[in-house]
Amino acid sequence: MEAMNNHLNQAIRNEELHAVLLANEPNRFFDWKIVALFYAAFNYLKALSFKKNLNIGETQTEMANNCNPDIPKPIMPISREAWQQYNDLMNFSKEARNNETNEEMRKDYESCLFLLDGFKTYIRSQGLPILLAPVKTPEQATTA
Repeated sequence: MEAMNNHLNQAIRNEELHAVLLANEPNRFFDWKIVALFYAAFNYLKALSFKKNLNIGETQTEMANNCNPDIPKPIMPISREAWQQYNDLMNFSKEARNNETNEEMRKDYESCLFLLDGFKTYIRSQGLPILLAPVKTPEQATTA
């Protein structure tokens, strides 16, 4: 239970970091915002594995191999929709770390907002006590 709570708390910290970046720099640092959103999903997935008492690994590759419903005999297969959301977040995060332009990253970032919201809905449907408040867009942050 402690490990599950640690990962839930880390996911919340990732979302808090995103909120701070968004509030202070709504039109910059899309790479860091994308990475923070992905690591929120990463930690929600780890928390779910601890809730189910399953070891899905520690690395992104191990977790992908153990949660992808299309790989034979995954340890903790998640729904195809949730898998696609998680996998897209992971890929956007990798791309963001490879220095796309700010405008390219803005589009990816806006996609990541919706992907994380959908992924959190799945995680909550699996019994984890997480809030489903949607993540704000840069436009919402500047008008708040």
